Amino acid sequence: MPIEKFEFVDYGEELFPQEGTIIVDVGKKLEEGILDHHQPDAENECAATLVVKHPELILNHLKGGKSFRLITHRYPDFDAVSSAFLVEKVVERGKVTNSMKKIAEYAKVVDSSNLPPSIPLEDTPYAVLYSMFHQINYDRGTNQKNKVDFIGEKRMKIGFELLTRLEELAERGEDIFTAMRLMSGYRDYERARKNIFEDYKNYLTDTMRASTGEIELLTNDGKALKKVDYFFIINPSSYLLKDWIKRDYTNSPSKRGFSLLMSSLYPGNFIIATSPSSGTYLKGLGEILNRVEREKREEAKKPVAEWYKGDSPFFNYRIVASPSDGTVLTKEEVISCFKEYLEAIKKLV
Repeated sequence: MPIEKFEFVDYGEELFPQEGTIIVDVGKKLEEGILDHHQPDAENECAATLVVKHPELILNHLKGGKSFRLITHRYPDFDAVSSAFLVEKVVERGKVTNSMKKIAEYAKVVDSSNLPPSIPLEDTPYAVLYSMFHQINYDRGTNQKNKVDFIGEKRMKIGFELLTRLEELAERGEDIFTAMRLMSGYRDYERARKNIFEDYKNYLTDTMRASTGEIELLTNDGKALKKVDYFFIINPSSYLLKDWIKRDYTNSPSKRGFSLLMSSLYPGNFIIATSPSSGTYLKGLGEILNRVEREKREEAKKPVAEWYKGDSPFFNYRIVASPSDGTVLTKEEVISCFKEYLEAIKKLV
């Protein structure tokens, strides 16, 4: 039973079970028909590992229909694409295989930003897939679908093709962490690998515009402060920025790579994230940003919208992101909130 149609919704949207529909990596629930991990009471899994851990939530919900819809968040990432691919395989086979489990575990490593820095990015399926995503062109003149649907469906098509090959390699016992070395015969993958080298050049340009330095963050047990290197940039040109900064042993003050990223891709968009390997988190920052966001929206008589606080077990406050419709806060106000947070955490230890 194949996926008949994809639908894409805003990040963080709360959804409810729908007949003939499977929802992954969005919805804020784990129950029949919905497999998400962003809610505070979620299991410590990514969406892909939830699929292989709970196939009954898919099979029981669909109950033998001929086809089904799949809903995920807009601009699907590696976890969203992987979980969608695995849902289709679960429905097709009625079970979970070892190769499917390997893909899910790889997606979990990717989604938690735990890819080993010893593996060159151009050899990783994750980076190659993102490179291919970056090459998608949206032409309003030749396609009547809106941009979110067009790019979402393209990402799914490209992702399913790559994941099909990954599954074949996994069944042969190959290491999918470095699988791109085994796909040298495929022209699209070779082109994507070359584009990763071009992206590194873009990153080097970004380093010249970025603000960098050292600050102290709370350790993820909340008991101490730890010094980390930060990287702050507006409108970066590198699409693999968060991966390059962790591997930057030259420009980071400690020479161990940057652990904290503060970035804005476009007006209204902000993300602040700390790497799992740093052993630090940002618990409490979301509350400060939401307080100021709420106050400014009330003044402007705009609808309430909240920052994502990273308050699920999987992310453990390592990521804070602006509301899906964009923040009303300026860059200076976001920085001011962050400085307020830094002063507040000094009083906790």
